[in-house]
Amino acid sequence: MLEDNQRVLARLERIASGADDAALGETLIAPFAEGHGRLCGRLAARGIARDVERVERAAREVRPARAEGFWRGFGSAAAEEDRPGRAALALRELVPETYRRGFVRAYGEALQRVHPAHTVCSGDLDGCADHGIGDLPPSEREAFEQGLAGPAPR
Repeated sequence: MLEDNQRVLARLERIASGADDAALGETLIAPFAEGHGRLCGRLAARGIARDVERVERAAREVRPARAEGFWRGFGSAAAEEDRPGRAALALRELVPETYRRGFVRAYGEALQRVHPAHTVCSGDLDGCADHGIGDLPPSEREAFEQGLAGPAPR
């Protein structure tokens, strides 16, 4: 499935760069790139070494113009797979530094959406061992807290 997604993404890029149907390609490609990131985030969150390697290869093939959406989708899916004792936030190490704030914000948005009863460590983010939030650098911590507050405008 991962390879199929990569082929569709490449086809959409070709459509978007061509004169015919360029607008259609642009309309489809951004959400598809984000969805591709979601698939990759789910695969990586499973922690299977072979899957993580495939995801790393797939991520390197994402064009820079699509990377922000890809990594947002990746962060969202990682949070959906987050479980106490298995902090999927550690996947941020796979994310290029340029895109980490977007990843962490999407992670916070999805974590709040998926685990609302948990109320994300009852507001004690520094002591939250379940998700590894206390280890974030200040700029990423701020992005995470923005994500908890609600979805980013698009």
